[in-house]
Amino acid sequence: MTRHVVKASLISHLHHRKHRWRVLACKLATAFVLILSASLLHAQDKAASPEVVPKGAVVGDDRPVVGINLVSFNPIVGDVKGRLTVVWPKSMLSKDFGLYHDARLLEGDSIDDSIWNMPGNEPFITFNSTIKTLSEVEGNGSQYLYPFDTHRIRMKIGLVTATADGDGWQPMPFDVDCTKCEFEGFTVTALGHFDEQGYYDAEFTMRRTLPTKLFSISLNIIMVLIALIVLIMALRILYYRESPEVSSLGFIGGLLFAIPAVRELQPKIPSMGLMIDYVGFFWAEGFLVTALLIVMICWLLRGNSTVSEDLPLEIE
Repeated sequence: MTRHVVKASLISHLHHRKHRWRVLACKLATAFVLILSASLLHAQDKAASPEVVPKGAVVGDDRPVVGINLVSFNPIVGDVKGRLTVVWPKSMLSKDFGLYHDARLLEGDSIDDSIWNMPGNEPFITFNSTIKTLSEVEGNGSQYLYPFDTHRIRMKIGLVTATADGDGWQPMPFDVDCTKCEFEGFTVTALGHFDEQGYYDAEFTMRRTLPTKLFSISLNIIMVLIALIVLIMALRILYYRESPEVSSLGFIGGLLFAIPAVRELQPKIPSMGLMIDYVGFFWAEGFLVTALLIVMICWLLRGNSTVSEDLPLEIE
């Protein structure tokens, strides 16, 4: 009678634990759906809203237009590659599509030589009025805050023409087009103004997009949850003194070496040692290592319980 009571109590306890795990799983699934829905609504609102034109991106009819094209950004190295292109109005071109006067386009804050000389009275085409720029982000250590890192670069753009006597250069008024100031996976905020000398000072701030942040956070939560469940399974084997299967060792070992590859799925993530690694990745690896050691010790200390269960019982 006592055995039946203990067995019924144990079954009730196991059912209660399973019910708690089901409730927890439902809550996590609901939270994930709510986060995903919020991100989709934000993306839909952003797509439906009109594009905000940065300050200075006004195209004129009688002045040249300097177009800024941010080509690529490597957050690990900290370099931003770009291009500057000049589109000339018809009023400044001759019949042979050449400039009436010599002109020069330059970018003062580029770490490369970004100066382009345009001789007058010589025909040219659009791609001949383009220079490449290479800018370095300001400050160090921002990538440690991934995916909440912020990067800034500055550009000082000038368009000058030869003076009347030909002995010097003078600034030329121009407009700026920043419709291509964007990167994949980043939200770029562009601010700029013309200084007293006629140069255009631009500041670009790059931040990770909302989908990147949500994906990175969700991935780390999933890694920690999976590792925590595996650790609970190992502790259950230790508590009930069960004999673990050899395949469970391979399963946990496979997860241990698969988690680093899962970490690399995060878009443009730097090397290990980030803030999010201390919150998620390192904990997941620690849980899996602990679980693997527990299961290995239990397997080494296993008894003959599996053998004795297969033998017939002796009846006295």
